[in-house]
Amino acid sequence: MPELTRTGAHPSGSGAAGRPQPFAWLIRAATDLRSDVRYAVRTWIRQPGFVLVAVISLACGIGLNTAVFSVINAIFLQGIRGVPGGDRIVSLGERVPFTTFRDVRESITTLNGLAAWQPVAVDLRVRDAIVRGAVPAVSDGYFATLGVLPLRGRFFAVSNDRVPRPTAEVVLDYEFWIQQLAGDPAVIGESILVNRVPATIVGIAPREFHGFGPQRPPLWIPIGMLPAVRGVAARWDDPAESGWRMFGRLDTHGSVGQINAELRTLAARTPLAFPNGPLTGSTGAEGWTGAVSAEKRIEFLLVVVMPLVIAGLILWIGCSNVANLLLARAASRRKEIAIRLANGATRSRLVRLLLTESLLLAVAGGALGILIAVWTLDLVWLTLPDAPQLAIDLDTHVLIYTGAVAIAATLLFGLIPALHATRVDVAPLLKGAAATPHADVRRGARVRRFFLVTQFASSMALLVVAGTFVRAIVATHGGDKSMPVDHLTIAYNETVATSASARAAHWRTVREQLQRLPDVTDVTLIEPSGPRRSALVPAGADPAAAQLQADVQNVDSEFFRASGTVVVAGRTDLQASAAGDSARGVAEPAVINERAASRFWGSTGVLGRRFALGDAPLLEVVGIVRDDEVESRVFRALRDGDLTNANVIIRSTRPADRMVEPVRALLASLDRDATFVRVTTLRDAQTGSLARIMRLAVIIAGIVLALATVGLYGSISFVTSQRTREIAIRIAVGAPGPAVLRLVAREGLLVVSIGSLLGLSLIAVAFRFMSGMIFATWTLDPLTIAVVLATFSLATLGACYLPGRRAMRLDPMHVLRAE
Repeated sequence: MPELTRTGAHPSGSGAAGRPQPFAWLIRAATDLRSDVRYAVRTWIRQPGFVLVAVISLACGIGLNTAVFSVINAIFLQGIRGVPGGDRIVSLGERVPFTTFRDVRESITTLNGLAAWQPVAVDLRVRDAIVRGAVPAVSDGYFATLGVLPLRGRFFAVSNDRVPRPTAEVVLDYEFWIQQLAGDPAVIGESILVNRVPATIVGIAPREFHGFGPQRPPLWIPIGMLPAVRGVAARWDDPAESGWRMFGRLDTHGSVGQINAELRTLAARTPLAFPNGPLTGSTGAEGWTGAVSAEKRIEFLLVVVMPLVIAGLILWIGCSNVANLLLARAASRRKEIAIRLANGATRSRLVRLLLTESLLLAVAGGALGILIAVWTLDLVWLTLPDAPQLAIDLDTHVLIYTGAVAIAATLLFGLIPALHATRVDVAPLLKGAAATPHADVRRGARVRRFFLVTQFASSMALLVVAGTFVRAIVATHGGDKSMPVDHLTIAYNETVATSASARAAHWRTVREQLQRLPDVTDVTLIEPSGPRRSALVPAGADPAAAQLQADVQNVDSEFFRASGTVVVAGRTDLQASAAGDSARGVAEPAVINERAASRFWGSTGVLGRRFALGDAPLLEVVGIVRDDEVESRVFRALRDGDLTNANVIIRSTRPADRMVEPVRALLASLDRDATFVRVTTLRDAQTGSLARIMRLAVIIAGIVLALATVGLYGSISFVTSQRTREIAIRIAVGAPGPAVLRLVAREGLLVVSIGSLLGLSLIAVAFRFMSGMIFATWTLDPLTIAVVLATFSLATLGACYLPGRRAMRLDPMHVLRAE
């Protein structure tokens, strides 16, 4: 037992010879802390079950919070890594033309090097590996400006040519080299296909380096490869060709202010080189730039707010579990605490002892939580293989955040039980006087119920929101009755044709060849990027005041018939009518769904209405189709000459799963150099990602339900154990078993009743906050609420049944004899 005495009993700060002892208070605090830690460890050894449940509960909450913050840190807070003197790297703007980069590089004097890069989506073929991703196309001097040295081989040669040389070389990322090529050192000099363009591997980047941005690219290519990779002619001297991101390294005596002054002077001298105005340099972590759009707000909500709220609720549930365990443990330690107080220990000293035990639990939970965070991120990447692979690192930000969460958890679950445990009446306990009939149960009941009710309400709200989120995704992406998918097959196809006429010929061949397959009735093309959000401004309305948006989809003339979409009014032959209308110089035709018709113009007189989509030419409504999405949608004519890749939808009389192999074989025969030939049924394409998201939702729901059930079970068991004498007397006087069970279950039913009301209030607040931000139909779903409430009610009854069953089997004579 640690020595706990009154503060006045300690030396006042003087030594035996009267000499002052510097930092005596610090020495006493360290001594007390060591004593408290040793006592806590000895206590843990005697109570391994309590420690196991408490640490796992905390680890789940802390681990999920750490995982979420790791993603936020990688996206918003983490600067460029693996770069010597990274604080001297200055970002000089995004989406600038190559001409601007060239002029700045030739004119700036306060930088030791200037480079530019631009992400480009590519298909890669390395030996037998086929990978799709975004890779940085970098200018000469990219690695030299960053000061990075290759792990193996070399980097791209430095050159100041005004027009980039068409060099076909690549530098591999370390992780890509390890995962795809098993770290083979002989890979240097091998050839790789980048969008079917052969390139030579010349180097391997160091392990800790991943360039700019939160994602880890598979490799880097020189910008001289861009024309070949994209299949378009180079336009290096065109100021309209923007998209480049510039950065430089400050020289020894340079500053950001000096660079900005130079950039302003340069922009004033050559305004044509700066079509978007002067550039502004900045150092530190990358962040969002430009105006905060609706898309950025939604992204911030999905990436930051919602995950943090979910992880925070799970942390609160875990902390509530531990707080109830500590309250139960404090009841069994009342006599010990009374003895300590009688021996001179102050209440503050006892609170420090109990908080030290809580802090050790939080430290153990935090250590295990870091492992859970790593496992959680691995599970997410495994479950969602199409999600971007972020370069996540347990850096100082993450460790500080984890420590702060552990300390906050200590205060959440440790402070209230500690204050409550040290509020005892010493004299009756030391005399061994019996408590009043329900004193031990009533004592702390309000605190215990507070944790249980908030835990139940948080769990209920979390699962209802998660369930509604999944149901909204199913409603949005799962297809509608108006678009039957049992006989629809979807295939991804691409072309490397550089001219519009050649691309149009390719897609014409694809249609004709697929149409010749047995049992195929219709073939249509859609853009693989999916619908794009755009502001819809009806003719005559003020564009500045227009806030409504619609999804815009480019489709060909066969889309509506192939997809089985029901035409409500007007016509849908966009391709033929578009050519005729264009010749007459009238508005471009468009088809809208019923939701867009009612949302923008009402239910009548919609045909012939005109509108604009952003800066696009004026469009005219020529047809209305039945809703196949929950959002407003506009269909425009697809130009084959503009497509470099497309999704091909095939309708057949046979089931779609029997058409997958014939379609795959045909597309492979049309272009044997195709990097990807992906063919699946439309139903599988729609539900594949849903199944993965639902698996994650089920895992989260399981964690929440398990934590809530364990907490409730522990609390009911504690209450039952404290009422053993009362229950024994009831049984002795003839109380039946069901009556005893109802007595035990009363606590759980009270928690369910109050927790349900509080949970519904939290759900209403959450839905009001998120309505319209993610899904237009984000509304309360009675079925989801009923299922969640029934699940928690059953879990509560289960948590009450086991302690109640034990209480029913009590031997009254044995209990009363012990009393």
